[in-house]
Amino acid sequence: MVSLDWNYFIPLFAAMAVFLIGMFAYNAKKKDNE
Repeated sequence: MVSLDWNYFIPLFAAMAVFLIGMFAYNAKKKDNE
């Protein structure tokens, strides 16, 4: 059961982390342009 939960949560957490990092990078780039 634990391995099943991890198989579901790890990709979800990874996707969330990539999204947050991308948003942070986008905001930093946007600020740099202004």
